[in-house]
Amino acid sequence: MDTGQQIFHIPTSASPPHGLLCLRNQFLVASQIHKQGSCGGGAIFIWPLNKPQSPLRSYPMESIGPVCCTKDGVYLAGGAPSGNAYLWEVTNGRLLKTWRAHHKSLNSMVFSDDDSLLISGSDDGMIHVLSMISGSITALAFCKLGLLSTSEDCTACLWDVATWAIIRRFHHKKGAITNLVVIPQSSLLSVPNRQRISNRSRVSLLDKYPQPATLSEGMPAHLFTCCSPKDHHTSIDFQRTNSMNQQILDLEQGWTPAAIQMKVETSVENRMWATRMTKHVMEMNKHLQSRLLDLMQFRLLWPPEVDSRTTRKKKKLKVESPPLQGEEQPLSQG
Repeated sequence: MDTGQQIFHIPTSASPPHGLLCLRNQFLVASQIHKQGSCGGGAIFIWPLNKPQSPLRSYPMESIGPVCCTKDGVYLAGGAPSGNAYLWEVTNGRLLKTWRAHHKSLNSMVFSDDDSLLISGSDDGMIHVLSMISGSITALAFCKLGLLSTSEDCTACLWDVATWAIIRRFHHKKGAITNLVVIPQSSLLSVPNRQRISNRSRVSLLDKYPQPATLSEGMPAHLFTCCSPKDHHTSIDFQRTNSMNQQILDLEQGWTPAAIQMKVETSVENRMWATRMTKHVMEMNKHLQSRLLDLMQFRLLWPPEVDSRTTRKKKKLKVESPPLQGEEQPLSQG
């Protein structure tokens, strides 16, 4: 500007009004209405500012007039004389959205200061405003700076709660963000070993099944009063486990090796108890199955014998029954 010297020259550009912009201060983007190469007769050329080389030529479905881009240079929007609007992702060239913005030719397009809105004007005298948050909202979280939101378009936005303006936009290129958690930075900083040990919170593996000691706490004592010798042995194991757990709780306050060893022994005994109970249940199941098979076999064989005996008794009674009074006796001829 000071010397007026020409630094960059494009001899073949045929951009319409509002069809030229600077992208990320690194590229020059220009829409070309009268260029050949597509069914609509239009193209979009992109020149790098720091390298004198041929432009990157793109041929959309129809001629593109006005163009605009977001401040971070991630999205590029363009309007067509037909009233259609297009939105591309610059890094991979993917066409994200196309829609009918106006009934007549688009003349101008611009993004809002926070890149959350796309505003377009047309020959029909209308101004169309489009929200740049596409897809459903997948997660929300509050932080000290404001409200964080994520959506299916692989973006996360930091909002000013007072003005509802986007303070900052984040792009996650690997896919949609489904969960959002805010962690204080102090939790991620390294601290001295002594302070780390004193402030450390213990966590343990989550049990898949309830432990026998936990189940026995709510069991009445008379469940094991009348039982077989094998069940009596199981009851003794329960009492031994409860006393051992109490000792472990007393020793865990100091987190001593003795408590760890006792914890291991308790786990082994619990596993042995579960094995014995499993065998006992399997034996009872086999016994019940055997009794059930005997009953079914007796039931299947018993009815035919009873029916045959009853039928034979009825036949004998019919043959051997004497004649009733008043009936004529058959005469014998001599």
